[in-house]
Amino acid sequence: MIIGVSIEEYEAYDKETITVGSTAVGFTSSKISNCKIAFCTLDPDGGAIRFWIDGSPPTSTSGHYVAPGENITIAGPNNIKNFKAVKASTSDGVLQVTYKK
Repeated sequence: MIIGVSIEEYEAYDKETITVGSTAVGFTSSKISNCKIAFCTLDPDGGAIRFWIDGSPPTSTSGHYVAPGENITIAGPNNIKNFKAVKASTSDGVLQVTYKK
């Protein structure tokens, strides 16, 4: 639930798989131009990640931690545009993303 609104109220329009390694990565810019919600699942077979939504690059020891198998939801155009993630363990993370508007 995001500020009283469930993500089911938004329409999925695109998706992607992002490999998160030691260099900070964000969402593909051509996919997020109309995005209001980015719903993400970190594959359980990959590594953990860390992320920030202010545009600054996280490190393997700083940023919000996401364990394999967990979900995160990034809401708001600026937060989605500024999302950056890196791996937080020896294995790359694999992020499955659904974009909603």
